[in-house]
Amino acid sequence: MEGMFAETESFNQPLNKWNVSNVKNMGNMFYKTKSFNQPLKSWNMSNVVTMIGMFAKAKSFNQSLDSWNVSNVESMNDIFKDSPLQDNPPKWYRQE
Repeated sequence: MEGMFAETESFNQPLNKWNVSNVKNMGNMFYKTKSFNQPLKSWNMSNVVTMIGMFAKAKSFNQSLDSWNVSNVESMNDIFKDSPLQDNPPKWYRQE
């Protein structure tokens, strides 16, 4: 799903019911999105390994991600860079 919605301007559709349980790479998935701000708290993130820049520069996204299991994530560099969550990240966030 790497870069799937990157740089979209008006996309803001609900994705909370998507089955992402087999996804390994979510790098830059919402990079530079302008409007996206939908809840993603029900996503099963247990197989994700890469979240590099996932929400970087996502200007509107400020949903809670505290429920995510990110125990298998190896890299989350710049995941919230220049986004609303940069100053208020989820509990699991670790800066690399």
